[in-house]
Amino acid sequence: MVTLAPKNMKQNLGTSFGLGTASAFGLWSLLALSGCSGSGSGTASFVPIATAHSSASSSPVVVEGKLLVYLASEALSGAGGTNFNPGDADFADDCAVVVDMVARTETDLNVDALEVKILGDNVYLRVSESEDSFDWSGANGATETVLLHFSSTSPLSFVSELAPGTQSLGIAGGRLYFVRGDTTGVVNGETSLAFLTTAAPTVPVTVLSTDAGNTLFPKIHAIDQGLIFLTASEVVEGRVLNGDGDSTDTFVLALLDGTDIAGVVQVVGLSLATSSSPVRARTRGVNDWVIGFLVDEATQDNFVTGLNDPVAMGFSNAWKPQNCGSYADVDRIDQVLHVLGFAPWLVNPIASPPQNTGIPGTGRVLCTANSAGTLFSVATLVREADDGGCNLNNDNNTTDTILRWVKFAAPQLPFGTISQLNAVEETLPGGANAISDLAGRFVCVVSEVKDNTDHDGGGLTHDLVAWIDPNAALPVWVFDHNPNTAGIQSVGASALSDRIERDRLLVAFQESVFGASVNSGGDNDTLDSSPTFARFDPSNANDLDFNGPAVAIDPTNPGIVIANGFAFYRVKEADDNRDWNGDSVLDDFVIFRTNVSTNVSALLGSGARSTANDLQGNVIFTSGTIGAAYLANEGMAGIDLNQPADGRADGFVITWFRIG
Repeated sequence: MVTLAPKNMKQNLGTSFGLGTASAFGLWSLLALSGCSGSGSGTASFVPIATAHSSASSSPVVVEGKLLVYLASEALSGAGGTNFNPGDADFADDCAVVVDMVARTETDLNVDALEVKILGDNVYLRVSESEDSFDWSGANGATETVLLHFSSTSPLSFVSELAPGTQSLGIAGGRLYFVRGDTTGVVNGETSLAFLTTAAPTVPVTVLSTDAGNTLFPKIHAIDQGLIFLTASEVVEGRVLNGDGDSTDTFVLALLDGTDIAGVVQVVGLSLATSSSPVRARTRGVNDWVIGFLVDEATQDNFVTGLNDPVAMGFSNAWKPQNCGSYADVDRIDQVLHVLGFAPWLVNPIASPPQNTGIPGTGRVLCTANSAGTLFSVATLVREADDGGCNLNNDNNTTDTILRWVKFAAPQLPFGTISQLNAVEETLPGGANAISDLAGRFVCVVSEVKDNTDHDGGGLTHDLVAWIDPNAALPVWVFDHNPNTAGIQSVGASALSDRIERDRLLVAFQESVFGASVNSGGDNDTLDSSPTFARFDPSNANDLDFNGPAVAIDPTNPGIVIANGFAFYRVKEADDNRDWNGDSVLDDFVIFRTNVSTNVSALLGSGARSTANDLQGNVIFTSGTIGAAYLANEGMAGIDLNQPADGRADGFVITWFRIG
């Protein structure tokens, strides 16, 4: 059922809401949005507290537990700027500041930082000595990238030199992993990867490799559900790692169990295309995952033709998509989906090697499981031009991008019937490429124009949310989100994001597809989008519900985040036709919160301090436990938001509040 309000919650001014009851929606929405101020969650106060310094709009904000770390911009803080770090005399740095949201203290670390990680009560910074103009390591001058540590009981100090490169820190299993730059003393069987624990927060522990005859100097590629994806460069290692005869490949995949303190690195022996190639891990037991990744044909070049050439790979006829009578792809320019079962592979990589699915992918890799955790499916987005130039969805062209998947079982045959292949609107805002692996299903936003199919009876005009159960006996795409009523009740999306937990889907719900004004307290048009926090109904696993408040958000940049049972999102006053921050002009973006259990909603803060920003991405930063933060645009608010005021109103001020 499509629901934009809670069921049977009249005490909270809500009502049961389906696609056919639009008149009921506007009644409760304005009252609930403007009249509820209760937190409903422990010590949550939702009272915005601004920081002392301003930040650049692109600077990272990290919130974990009771700590918040932001980077104070020297150029934007104080009249004429402020020099925070003593190493130089310029105003060009972004220096770390630690906020304790329980003690309500703010500590300037006065060091120019590139990256921040929080582990318990410990703060770790990746710092370029040359940019900070200080030799933290005490060796080689101010030329290195280093790891620094700080806590309330330990002053800022040097921990280790880091390998050059970006995003070189990661947290898994309650440990901070990093790649050391000083590899002196690394011997065969060891790697340059090390970790720190909360028990010994400044004492690095070396991570070992399964290859006792060689050293290994990897980089952290990604971390998913506790599994650490690494890449190793053959140029750095000086040897062949992926069996293709050359030693020029720079992103050869390796894996590490980040949930095991004694985990060891094992090289997969297949090459990825770039440092941002998509990967996915889905837990299927203790120390075990189903893994999906894209192997790069161009650098994994020990094949005469490509990895999705059915003749060279020996695929059976059943492997071919139904709509591709004669399938041939002999080029070597694709990235091809491979799957792997971690635990058996780690024990015996020869007996349980990675499996080539033959599906050429792009964008993202997904993995989902049935409710029992016994059946898994892995998916990726496929450009028809990469898939043998095949017209996969039978729409008379080969210009579409299709969601394709394979069951993680032998034989691993991709699903390829025409009815299972739809054109995805992969450019949809939200950062998810319009796809997700939500609660055992694959969800995507189908472009009716690209698919050349009217899925909802409203013409070829909509981008529609659809889902499929890949582990069903006969998987079928579902576009009807109120199956108990006659007709197709569809949902249109102007933006879509997913969560790491894959428990809810964050959808900008379009009034134009709904056919009625959702935010009728503000206007009566059908041009807006509302925030919804979709999930499969706990009482009906085949009913995808879209719960959310009756307010208009920025349709392509809603910034929806869920933390500690509350959703936060960016409301666009112009679309909502309401002056929420009281400045008599409908030109601002403000933050609202909604209790996702009751759908009771409220404006965050009051007056100018409700003003957020119109930056791309999430509006709220949080780990979802104690506090959260957002960037407030002083220019949009029209006042100096710093506390205490710093004499200017042209920057972005980190503003935090308690959520638990």
